[in-house]
Amino acid sequence: MGRTSNLTKYECDRCGAKEIFTADAPGVADWQEITRSTAEGAQRHVLLCPACWPSYKDLVQQEDQSFNGWMAGDAK
Repeated sequence: MGRTSNLTKYECDRCGAKEIFTADAPGVADWQEITRSTAEGAQRHVLLCPACWPSYKDLVQQEDQSFNGWMAGDAK
């Protein structure tokens, strides 16, 4: 049985998907590490898999639009 050293296990904080990568594996780039701030200013660091990333990005784009409207005085 062979052995591979320097492996890293990735686990999605949203759906629980898991993958194991070597440092130079091409799939590593598909996982996203993000930092999210709550309304109270607390920061949360999460890791998202390639399946969860698109829906998170859509959510943040909607929040960006709301924030930009609020900054422009369009919302109370």
